[in-house]
Amino acid sequence: MSHRHQILANTLVLYARTLVTAGLTLLGSRWVLRALGAEGFGMYSLIASVVAMTTFVSGILGTSVARHLAYAIGEANPNETRRWFNAAVGVHLSLAIIVTIVGAPIAYWFIQNHMATSGERMETLHWVFAASLGGGLSSMAAVPFAALFQAHQRFSEPALIGMGQAVAAFCLAFYLDQSSNKSLLSYAIPMGLIMIAAQAICVIRARALFAGCRVRYSELWDSKKTKALLHFAGWNLFGGLGGTLRDNGSAVLLNIEFEPKVNAAYGVATQVAQGCNQLALALMSALAPEMASCEGRGDRDRLILLAQRMNKFGTLAVMLFAIPLSLEMESVLQLWLITPPPWAASFCRLVLLVFLIDRLSSGYMLAVSAHGRISAYQATLGSTLIASLPLAWIFLKLGASPLAVYWASLVT
Repeated sequence: MSHRHQILANTLVLYARTLVTAGLTLLGSRWVLRALGAEGFGMYSLIASVVAMTTFVSGILGTSVARHLAYAIGEANPNETRRWFNAAVGVHLSLAIIVTIVGAPIAYWFIQNHMATSGERMETLHWVFAASLGGGLSSMAAVPFAALFQAHQRFSEPALIGMGQAVAAFCLAFYLDQSSNKSLLSYAIPMGLIMIAAQAICVIRARALFAGCRVRYSELWDSKKTKALLHFAGWNLFGGLGGTLRDNGSAVLLNIEFEPKVNAAYGVATQVAQGCNQLALALMSALAPEMASCEGRGDRDRLILLAQRMNKFGTLAVMLFAIPLSLEMESVLQLWLITPPPWAASFCRLVLLVFLIDRLSSGYMLAVSAHGRISAYQATLGSTLIASLPLAWIFLKLGASPLAVYWASLVT
C-alpha cells in the first residue's frame, strides 16, 4: 500500500471510530445528566478535570514517544525502536509513581477544601476521585504500547478498542438511567473499570503484534534516550500546560465563583470540545507518524506538503459541522439533553469558535514536532495559552458572566 493510500485508510478508520465514540458519548451523556442531575453531573465533570490535570503529563509524553518511535521506524532500525520503547516504559513507570505519591494527595486536598458541596457528599467524591484516578493511571501505563500502534501506522485495532470502550460506557449510561440506583458512585466506579479494561486490552495486543514491544530491564533507564524523551516532552509540556490550565482551570474557577449547575453546562461544552478534538485527532494521528517518518528519511518537501494539507482540510472539516451546529445549538441541545443546563448553548458555541481557531495551524504544529526543534514554538504557544487563566479570573472578578472563561480563550 502506498503512503497516500495508507494515510487515507488510516484517516477513514479513525474518523469511523471518532464518529461512533463521539455519537455514543453524546447520547449517553443525556442519560447520565438525567440520572445524576445537574449538580451530580457537574461534580463528576469537575473531578474528571482535576484528574486530567494530575495525569495530563502522560499525554504529552505520549507525543514524544510516538515521534521518536516513528522516526526510528523511518530510519529502518528495529533495535533502536525497541530501545525507545523501553525508555518510554521506564519514564511512564516513574511518572505513575510520582503522580500517586505527589499528585494524588494534592488533588485530594483540593477536593476536601475547595469543592462547593455539602459535607455528606464529600466521602462519595473521594471515592469518585479514586475511581477516576485509577482509570487515569491505567491510561498512563498504556501510553508506550499505544504509541507503537501509532508509530507503525496500525490504527484498526486501537479504533476497535476505543469503540468497544464507548459501547461499554454507553450501556452503563443506559443502565444508570433505567436503574433505581442513580448515585454518582454507581457511575464513576464502573467508568474507571471500563477504562482500565480497555487499556489492558491495548497492552496485550501490542505485545502480541510488535517484536519491539518487549520490556528489557537493562534498557528501562537508558539515560540518553530518557533525556531525549523528557527534553522533547518538556517543551510540549509547557505548551500543553497552557491548554490544560485553559480548559480544566476554567472549570475550577467556575466552581469557585458560581453554583454547580454552571459546571454542568461547562461539562456539556467540554464533551462537545472532546468530540471535536477526537475528529481533529483522527486526521492528526493519521498524518503524524508519516510526517515523523518523512523527517527520518530526510524528505522535508513531503513533510511541508502534508502540514499544509492538514491546515486546509482540518479547518474545512471543522467548519462543515461547526457552522450548522452553532446556528441550531439550542435545538440540538434540547434534542440531545431534553433539558440542557443554563449557559450550555453559549458555552458550546464559543467552544466551537476556539476549536476552529486552533485548527488553522495544526499542520505546522505536527511539522515542528516531526522536525524535533520545538522549544521556541512551544514557549510561544504555552506563554500565550497560560495567559488565558488569569485573564478569565480578572473578567470574573469584574462581574462578567460565566462565558468570560471562553472569551479569555478567544483573546489568547
